[in-house]
Amino acid sequence: MADKHILVIGGGIVGLSAAWYLVGRGAAVTVVERDRIAASASAGNAGIVAIGHRPLPWPGRSRQALSWLLDRSSPLYIPPRLDLSLLKWLWGFHRACRAERVAECMEIIGPLDRLSLRCWEEILAAIGVACGWQRAGWLDVYASAAGRRQAEQEAAVSRQFGVRTEQLDGDALRERDPAFSEQVHGAVLYPESCILDPGRFLTGLVGDLRAAGVTIREETAVQRFLRRDNRCSGAVLVGGEEIAADEVVLAACAWSNPLVCDAGVKLPMQAGKGYHLDLVAPDPAPRSGCVLVESSVAVTPMGDKLRLAGTLEFSGLNLHLHRRRVDMLRRAAAPYFRGVAEAREREAWCGLRPCTADGLPVIDRAPQLDGLFLATGHAKMGLTHGPGTGKLIAEWLLDGEPSLDLSLLRADRF
Repeated sequence: MADKHILVIGGGIVGLSAAWYLVGRGAAVTVVERDRIAASASAGNAGIVAIGHRPLPWPGRSRQALSWLLDRSSPLYIPPRLDLSLLKWLWGFHRACRAERVAECMEIIGPLDRLSLRCWEEILAAIGVACGWQRAGWLDVYASAAGRRQAEQEAAVSRQFGVRTEQLDGDALRERDPAFSEQVHGAVLYPESCILDPGRFLTGLVGDLRAAGVTIREETAVQRFLRRDNRCSGAVLVGGEEIAADEVVLAACAWSNPLVCDAGVKLPMQAGKGYHLDLVAPDPAPRSGCVLVESSVAVTPMGDKLRLAGTLEFSGLNLHLHRRRVDMLRRAAAPYFRGVAEAREREAWCGLRPCTADGLPVIDRAPQLDGLFLATGHAKMGLTHGPGTGKLIAEWLLDGEPSLDLSLLRADRF
């Protein structure tokens, strides 16, 4: 495979994982990333490899979202604007918020969870990067009776698909982790899950890839694909430079949409802006990653800092940081933890997640352009499923087919 050149568009966790598996089997690989890799959504996320996490569409969630839409301090915010593609996406999201659709999604999410966890451990064992990896589980934490009902309902669905869970009341939770306040009623523990500092991991992975001979070009944007006889033969960069390749992998996260359209594919995908607020770790600091059920805010210890991450904002393809959205993260987390209200701020950040209307990623050959493979649309599950997606794409390119049945993730399913 040394004579086969693969171009990977996107330097997030999916693209870099694909590059790692490809170069490990002898392919020549070039990765182009429009930003700095350390600034990507893969580096700025909550840092939870969340085994058993459900898809974004969920029964009743579209009705709940209606009460949030115009509230800038809510978990979901959509500034008023006339955007036909967004309206179509919202309708598709509403249609996906059905119990039978969730069950279909879990049929592929479960195997992808297992594969990705094995891939995470394989990559980490090979590159030896110190990124705070802990198999400490993640918690769905609640502070109300309604929150408990929601957490238990979602856990029941996960258990149907082989995911282990444990119920903890407030006292048991505080005995396990003294950082939680008396206002917390309890949590559901997903013990198979892991936490890490994603920025440190990506930095280590990039170093390993470069040492293995992968060409990585940051701050390099792609304008369109090269074509030869209806086959993708590379890409044209902004500025006119051409990069020829035998095969191309599109894993450009939220920035994939214009290129997906260039390939003749129509995906109902929106850029979902997420935020994080890094604080100096309070004393005591939480020991496990968790999601606060009532606000959907994730809280993750990362060495000497505590990351609060979350919110979903559909305001278009931009990186404008709304301070009100950042401040909401601290307000949401403060009642659950000792010391969070007073902790000193280290960094505020925002990034874009690629969100499909049905909550599942697209992992497929481009239906109308040979030589192009799509790996995008992971929404909040990019970190969890990134390594597994990278391995599946490498298998497809080098073996002719992936080791999982990916029919639910086809590009033409919409």
